[in-house]
Amino acid sequence: NIKGVQEAIVIPKEQDNGEKALCAYFVAKRSCLINEMKEQLSELLPHYMIPSYLVQLKQMPLTPNGKIDRKLLPKPEEELQTGTEYVAPRNPVEETLTEIWQKVLGLSRVGVKDNFFEVGGDSIKVLKLIKLTNEQMNVELNFQTVFGSPTIELMATQLVNKNANLIVKKGFFPLNKFGELNVFCFPPPTGLGVIYFELAKLLEEKCLVYVTDFINNDNHDVMLDRYVDHIISIQAKGSYNFLGYSGGGNLAFEVAKKMKKRGKHVSNIVMLDTTPWNKEVQQIASKILNEPVNKTNLDMIQQRTTPYTQNKQNKFLLYLQTLENSGSIDANIHNIVVDTVTTSFKKEWGNFTTQSYVEYQGIGTHDNLLSSDYIQENVKIIQEILNKIKNENN
Repeated sequence: NIKGVQEAIVIPKEQDNGEKALCAYFVAKRSCLINEMKEQLSELLPHYMIPSYLVQLKQMPLTPNGKIDRKLLPKPEEELQTGTEYVAPRNPVEETLTEIWQKVLGLSRVGVKDNFFEVGGDSIKVLKLIKLTNEQMNVELNFQTVFGSPTIELMATQLVNKNANLIVKKGFFPLNKFGELNVFCFPPPTGLGVIYFELAKLLEEKCLVYVTDFINNDNHDVMLDRYVDHIISIQAKGSYNFLGYSGGGNLAFEVAKKMKKRGKHVSNIVMLDTTPWNKEVQQIASKILNEPVNKTNLDMIQQRTTPYTQNKQNKFLLYLQTLENSGSIDANIHNIVVDTVTTSFKKEWGNFTTQSYVEYQGIGTHDNLLSSDYIQENVKIIQEILNKIKNENN
């Protein structure tokens, strides 16, 4: 699909940290600029499928049978190709950050002007970066700062100036840049909004994905009001669209009730395998919630590596222990479901709204609906729902 490219092959390459990155070898009619190719690929592929390395060859090495001989493919350059001119660290703060970035990304060289997300950064690596930076530099870096300052140069400036962005921000934060609709996303019981990182990239141009970490307050009524305040500060009027994964869907429902009391209309809630919550469901689901952490996109293993992330999860689980969804809203509820121990309860959402309740068959299991193996198929369902919403608005 890239103009001028005649043939290509993509293979995994093991990096210094043992993780694998994609390396693309290609033959083209002209000399290609790496940054231009990556920009074109970003329009065709999700972030995690874009090769980290791009190597242009005059011709592919072939076996006697005419197949590409992978053993003869040259080793790519040690540093990632970004199209950005390499600039070495210029002060102790940049030097320390460079060492951390290289360790997290598994690279031998990173320039201070390289963009974290263009050199292999993803949701898991964001959490690793935050953990190491906070430990080694005694700061309180958060994922909003990483997204707002995605180069070593910018991040170092934040650290040196002790900018307010380093204080954990409360409220919703956009993970992508363009979209016709605002969609406010509520985190799953991990309490972290970064779970929606890949989702936001795949929904670029479709909707603006706003995320938040769990906004906790021991007074849950006050807590729900804070969610409403933050949402209204971004979108003052019109119809509102929510999305919630697992317990995030239960939270979205409660916030929608608060919005209704304020005279604000939530027209749609997209749920990712959410069950109406009460004491009976909690007892059935408690076994799942208390299981050891698995390395899935929902239950990212890095979530328990800092006091901040531990606190977010603990507070969310405490909230669920006291929660009992009740009452009614005026929003369409769209639930992307998979088979779980609470499957028989999910259709009861139809009793919680004056509008429609529709179920869609999701792909994967409850814990990995947004993992790299299943996210593309499940995002197709979300896009289908968003198209329905847009058509209704028109």
